[in-house]
Amino acid sequence: MDINRISLGGKIVAIAGLLFFIDSFLPWFRECIDIFGQKTCISGSAWHTIFSILATLLVIALVAEVLYTEGTGATLSPLGSVTWDQIRLGAGIAVPVLVLLQLLIGYQGIGRGWAMFLGLILGAAIAYGEFARTRTPATTPPPAYPPTY
Repeated sequence: MDINRISLGGKIVAIAGLLFFIDSFLPWFRECIDIFGQKTCISGSAWHTIFSILATLLVIALVAEVLYTEGTGATLSPLGSVTWDQIRLGAGIAVPVLVLLQLLIGYQGIGRGWAMFLGLILGAAIAYGEFARTRTPATTPPPAYPPTY
């Protein structure tokens, strides 16, 4: 894999996706109460609710696709009338939409944690990265060493 082959949009997707994956294990939901002077907190990560699980799985797929296609130079077989750019852009937009839905719906009456808001920001970065990828022309990278004449 050659990191220099990855476009700016691909790098945004890969970095934001990795951070999103790490964020998915942090407390997206958190509620603290005092019981007899003892503070007790309950929390849940992105892996506790359906919309955030779907968003995380989409992020994993998008990062894997970036690393496979752009990092190795591989191409995906055509799908017919739908292009891979359209699928990637749709999946990239779906990530922050799913996180926003989870933010609005909540989880069993537990308050929202800071990690959910971070996930929303990272999801927007992933959507932007996928948008940038659709605007980047498919070009071959320059050779590693300039040719000698």
